[in-house]
Amino acid sequence: MKHEPLGERLHSLVLEDNCRQVVLATEHDLEGFEPECDDCHGNAKKWVDLHPRHKIVRGFLVVNDCIFNKHSVIDTGSMLLDITPHNPNESRNLLRFVEFDGGNRALFEAMPNVIIWQPSFRSDKNL
Repeated sequence: MKHEPLGERLHSLVLEDNCRQVVLATEHDLEGFEPECDDCHGNAKKWVDLHPRHKIVRGFLVVNDCIFNKHSVIDTGSMLLDITPHNPNESRNLLRFVEFDGGNRALFEAMPNVIIWQPSFRSDKNL
């Protein structure tokens, strides 16, 4: 799915190095919490209900400089923690996250789940 203005903004944030490192939660981190697959937003809500000092952070996982997946993670105060299980075949060694919710939750929820940004190429040559 293309979404040019949002894609261009996310791409710019990545180029400006406005990304944060995300840590994948271990069983030790989860302390018995059992998150649901494919429900990062619900998992985050349940987590902060159990851990009121932690905060939900909404934004996008950076797949590469042009592909972004909408995602919610947890700010524990010392790190961004990704508590949602992922496919074991995914390469997730260096998770980069762009914090971006558009200013409010309703706007964030209306954003597409996947943003693919493609630069537009213009030619100044007269053919």
